[in-house]
Amino acid sequence: NVPTKYSSSKPRPLWLNKKISRLINKRNRLANIAKRKGTVADRERYKRFRNLTSKAIDTAYTNCLNEMIGDVKLDTCKFFKYIKSI
Repeated sequence: NVPTKYSSSKPRPLWLNKKISRLINKRNRLANIAKRKGTVADRERYKRFRNLTSKAIDTAYTNCLNEMIGDVKLDTCKFFKYIKSI
């Protein structure tokens, strides 16, 4: 039998681009390596990359918000549209 019910996926955030996705995947791979091996060098490498990924995510999110909202003094419509979406 063919299933008749469709499953829907959660839409990805606008700030989550290909570069950020790759950083997250690499961070997860390094976490698994650090967990398996447990050496100090692997843990340090994971921590450094984790911090780099977090900073990249924060800047991407901030840039996305700045583009979405725009200049509040000139155009308040975009700002209130964003506020309503939250």
